[in-house]
Amino acid sequence: MVSERLAIAIAEIIVYALLLPISLFITVRHGISKSSGYLPLCIFCCLRLSAAGLGIASETDGHTNRAHLVWSEILGTVGLSPLLIAGVNLITRVNKNSIPRTNFRTTASRILHIFTVLALALTIAGGVLFASHKAS
Repeated sequence: MVSERLAIAIAEIIVYALLLPISLFITVRHGISKSSGYLPLCIFCCLRLSAAGLGIASETDGHTNRAHLVWSEILGTVGLSPLLIAGVNLITRVNKNSIPRTNFRTTASRILHIFTVLALALTIAGGVLFASHKAS
């Protein structure tokens, strides 16, 4: 019988293995630049594939390998930061091409970046607190 964690890891590998070539094609097509937002999607897919692979490795020994499981969880949560960065970059790119350049647009874009960094910091702090609480 396949455990739920193993089934989820297999499903993640299938989904992200299909999405990685698509994101690589889009990244190459639109160029690798800081504001394009597509390179972080490739990084996100790679991190999720690595996390799922470690999740499978932790379950295949017959007993749960704690080190592989911890690294799988770390890579899974770290994978959220490229997704946040890609989202902000894509919003900035759409904003740049659709709204005339004004002080309001520049201020709104900077506020959005501040909130994204704040969300990332809260995600990291929550993960650290959760890990320290679970370890004790």
